[in-house]
Amino acid sequence: MFELTNSIKQIKEYEKLSDAVQSGRTPVLACGLSAVHKAQLAAALRLETGRPVFVLTDDEAAANRLAADLAAFSGLQDVLVVPSREFMFLGVESHSHSYEQARIAALSRLRQGAPIAVASIAAAQQAAIPPAVLEQATLELCTGAAEPLNQLVQKLVAAGYQRTAQVEGYGQFSVRGGILDLFPPQEESPVRVEFWGDEIDSMGYFDVGSQRRGGSLSRLLCLPCMEALPGQAEGGIPGLCSRLTKIVSGRRKKHPDLGKNIENDLERLRETALLPAADKYFPEIYGSEPATLFDYLPKDTILLVDDTPRLREAARGYFQHLTFDLETLTERGELPHETAGFALDFLRIADRFGHFPTVRLDTFLNAIPELAPKTLLNFTAGQMNAFSGSMEALCSDIDAYLLQNRAVVVVCGSALRCKNMLEILQDAGLPARCTDELPQRGQVSVMEGHISAGFEYPETGMTVLTEGRSATRKPSKRNKTGRDRVRSYADLTPGDLVVHEYHGIGRFIGMERMVVDDAERDFIKI
Repeated sequence: MFELTNSIKQIKEYEKLSDAVQSGRTPVLACGLSAVHKAQLAAALRLETGRPVFVLTDDEAAANRLAADLAAFSGLQDVLVVPSREFMFLGVESHSHSYEQARIAALSRLRQGAPIAVASIAAAQQAAIPPAVLEQATLELCTGAAEPLNQLVQKLVAAGYQRTAQVEGYGQFSVRGGILDLFPPQEESPVRVEFWGDEIDSMGYFDVGSQRRGGSLSRLLCLPCMEALPGQAEGGIPGLCSRLTKIVSGRRKKHPDLGKNIENDLERLRETALLPAADKYFPEIYGSEPATLFDYLPKDTILLVDDTPRLREAARGYFQHLTFDLETLTERGELPHETAGFALDFLRIADRFGHFPTVRLDTFLNAIPELAPKTLLNFTAGQMNAFSGSMEALCSDIDAYLLQNRAVVVVCGSALRCKNMLEILQDAGLPARCTDELPQRGQVSVMEGHISAGFEYPETGMTVLTEGRSATRKPSKRNKTGRDRVRSYADLTPGDLVVHEYHGIGRFIGMERMVVDDAERDFIKI
């Protein structure tokens, strides 16, 4: 779909936007684009410039939807989505770190140079493990390398791994003789590391249930399992304990509960070097000016902001909610401080935007003083609703577009659906062909892809139609039964076995046009 993605380059407004980004006339305010247009524009910028593209949305649902369209337009199998997480301020032993670990894995990929990434504004506001600390806390194991097992165990504990009798989930490890089992958060299966003395003899995946060995590997990266790592504080555990002791001595009379809670944490830190709720000491570990995911972006990253007014309101809402929670916990003596060091407000976020060429993709013209534009552009574009299996209406619409001397692209979710669609269009007498090349005016191209909606730019004379992602979703894992129905005859190929609701089992022959009650209609022939 690269030609379809690059078709936006025919639009003068895009040329102006690209020139403004590359010449430094940013922020750019681009109005008039819907979600599918924004995905196409972001992918086109990536393909044209070769620079990383980072997109911010107002929430994670929007980020995931946008990532799916970006994957289609960019040709990437997996567009990176950096998730937000919940801070854990209370000592709950059974708390799951799964979201935090997914975020750490995403930050690692971002640091390695993800071509396109998406995140919600909350994920961007939250304090993050500093890039240098993430790199230092990441362990690399290689077969044949000398790695004393007792030292490796200490490193895993410092990286937030939990020692257990048997590995059952992410972030756990166990030791039996010269065998180390561990489950790094970015891996899909746990890994068994076998030692010969102090040397790593072999490594391989294994199944948690059966304990059977799977595929072998020669190199393994073990990302940390927590963002707040007490051992990574300035001065290590002793330095962190010293700072917490000063807090206790300064506030013992005014906040006796706080002093008691910190003393309990100090005792646990000295004994185990771990804290289940280390998040509450994030500022003491990494400083009051937090790192964020902006610190993981390459300097030449192009930053796209999806719907700035909504994003600003979402940022303010998240910051107010977090501030309220922190103030409540501070009054109860659970925290030694309030909001500083945990998240950025919108003003400080907007200041981070200034480090990158920024493009605001807003639906309407608006005034956001924190991001006043230097370049203003207005796109003329339309979004087309996905057709939902009504082939007769689709053919009629395409015929009308062709009479207007427009080019038409029909995007289907699989090669089989493209083939079936082509047969339907050709049977309707439309000049269609299956190809990834853009059609000329008066022609129809059917191509494979997954986009959420169709679109058109009057300037290009081309209309793009699609089934929509709901029609091309991955099959459910549940077992199919004979009651599953065919939703569209575009799903059928001549020769397929079908079950008619009243007449039973038959074989699909094809479509046949018949006159019934003085009206010509399409019928399925079985």
